[in-house]
Amino acid sequence: MKPRRRTTTAFTLLELLVVIGIIGILAGLLLPVLSRAKEKARQTKCLSNFKQLGMAFHLYLEESREFLPAPGSKTAYGPLPEDWIHWQYNRNPASSAIAPHLAGAFSTNLFRCPSDQDAERRARFLMLTNAYVFSYAFSGIRVTSDVNAGLALALDSQGRKLPFALSKVKNPSSIIMLAEEDSSVVNDGRWYPSSPLTTRHNAKGNVGFVDGHVEGVSPAFARNPVNSVPEL
Repeated sequence: MKPRRRTTTAFTLLELLVVIGIIGILAGLLLPVLSRAKEKARQTKCLSNFKQLGMAFHLYLEESREFLPAPGSKTAYGPLPEDWIHWQYNRNPASSAIAPHLAGAFSTNLFRCPSDQDAERRARFLMLTNAYVFSYAFSGIRVTSDVNAGLALALDSQGRKLPFALSKVKNPSSIIMLAEEDSSVVNDGRWYPSSPLTTRHNAKGNVGFVDGHVEGVSPAFARNPVNSVPEL
């Protein structure tokens, strides 16, 4: 008897193309899901940054007789020793007003959203442009008739300091203290409530409120004076 030949099966070209097509479809379905999950993780880290910064602010308040720090302004009110963030290239961020109150080893990553690729781009040119390489800003309303409407310490027309007391905030749970400003306008540590928030987190930007809680809100929410003017 002749020995039987072992037969083998092989994929045809058409079958291979079908398999490749199916893999491509599955990848196309999975990638957006994975991308959203990755962004959600980055947003959670960003909210954690806000939480830690908010705690540092409150520890600072305990030592400053309940007066809030300066805004880290680029021109009008800065730089000042009381700036909440020392961001200029010739200043040490670890010497800022709230830095001593941050938990653990000091890291400038705490001031930057993991999703803020524009901040990373600005950081590469810091020495040339003195750019603001962080993502977050502290609320400071323009001084009118030498009256500081809050929240940050400001200067009057004579250059005298106008501190703002925490006790003047009527609704701490509804007033934004720290904001994730849009990359197109962020240029220092101060946020004007009329400036737009970022929408990098599913059309929202993260904020920290005076009472310490954090959440993602829409730019429209941030523009509403009820959520940004301390004495309303």
